[in-house]
Amino acid sequence: MTTITVPVRKRVEKGPKGEVRYFGLAGLGKRTKGKIKKIAGEDEPVLPQLLNGEMEDAILFGGAYVVPEAVEKAQALGAAGIIVGGMPYRDFARRRTSDEAFPIIVTEGFGIAPVQIILPEEEAEIDGENAWITFASIKAPREETAEKVPLEAGLTVRLLAFPHLGKTGKIVKVSSSQEKMASGLRDLIAEVQTKSGEKVLTAVSNLEAIFSKM
Repeated sequence: MTTITVPVRKRVEKGPKGEVRYFGLAGLGKRTKGKIKKIAGEDEPVLPQLLNGEMEDAILFGGAYVVPEAVEKAQALGAAGIIVGGMPYRDFARRRTSDEAFPIIVTEGFGIAPVQIILPEEEAEIDGENAWITFASIKAPREETAEKVPLEAGLTVRLLAFPHLGKTGKIVKVSSSQEKMASGLRDLIAEVQTKSGEKVLTAVSNLEAIFSKM
């Protein structure tokens, strides 16, 4: 029997000079660097009142959702950029048209999406790390040589297709044979229970494995 596998996307890595590189789904702005400063827990919104004068030249990290007013305040305070789980797509699209967009990495998806990229053993060391935000490296490679893991019940995955883009959950089961989808294509179908408890059916080609705190 052939083992079904899914790619594992890089979440965080150390660069050649000791800097930390983060990868997500989408990003804005030009290459920038700064010290990581954690400003919110993974499920919390990033609001203007969380920001203060200590944000200058820092890369602000954390949160499930950043409101437009917080982005404006971060920029006014001289922050170097933001790494956040989610943000409103309309705000992202509006900023994307600017040649001088404030650097932001959206790690999980649009809307409310708790940031998932820090592994538990790394969390205590996050503050003060040197980090880069680089638009060119926002998406980690998914070529055939990338690490893969067996797709099986209990595996933590992220959904990569609308309307569930960026949601994370655990595999409940995978179909034993390919099924026809609405698009007319055929693929194996996985049932995923998201962190909120919702059960989603999706093609296995729309999944990637992640390491997260479910």
